[in-house]
Amino acid sequence: MQALRSSRVHKLQSVSRACLLLAMMIAETLATGCIDASKKQQNKGFPAVASSPTAVLQASPAAVTTPVVLAVATPGVPITPSANTPSPTPTPTPTTGPAVRDENGLRIQDVAFSGKVTVSGGLRIRSAPATDAPVVGSLAEGTLVNVEGKVLNGGEAEQGKGTVWFIVGVKQYIYGAEGYVQSLGTPTPAPAR
Repeated sequence: MQALRSSRVHKLQSVSRACLLLAMMIAETLATGCIDASKKQQNKGFPAVASSPTAVLQASPAAVTTPVVLAVATPGVPITPSANTPSPTPTPTPTTGPAVRDENGLRIQDVAFSGKVTVSGGLRIRSAPATDAPVVGSLAEGTLVNVEGKVLNGGEAEQGKGTVWFIVGVKQYIYGAEGYVQSLGTPTPAPAR
């Protein structure tokens, strides 16, 4: 009986040593990985990280900032998360703007709104969304205009100002660089054609 008890005590001590060794190895791995970060953060009010497992085990409670929880999985026993385990936040569905369609090689966004020409000198109305298309009219600065759609891939009229043109009638386009036409309200769906 004494031999059996001695054998159990010996096994328990061996398991305790193995757990302590595992804890020291984990602490050393954590400390080694954090040394560079602690050097970078040392002057920013963060506590220094111990550089050895012995130092970690002997560190004062004030030096420990994040508790580490160790778990040992037992084969065949399912792991159940604790009640404190946060559930993942669902990824929000991105909101989409008005639909974009292709028509004769042009990418057109179906938007409609009233606007006011704000660019000094006004805008030329062209028969296609390109600067080499014939001019079919013009709009002076301050003129109100009904926008029926937006061409996203027209010709660039001014370097670096984009390729957006507004559709203002059948085969009538004005250049839509930022600040050229001010929207006077919330865009509404374009009328069906």
